Amino acid sequence: MAVGNDHIAIAIGRDYADVSPIDGVILGAGNQDLDVSVDVTEATI
Repeated sequence: MAVGNDHIAIAIGRDYADVSPIDGVILGAGNQDLDVSVDVTEATI
């Protein structure tokens, strides 16, 4: 998808590993779900 004026950059990197929303190792006994949300507000300058 081409980036347009309606896109907001929340991270910049060379690939997904540079900007992944989690870092590290998770150990668990079952299925895990990752929920990610971003709140956007217009800056008044």
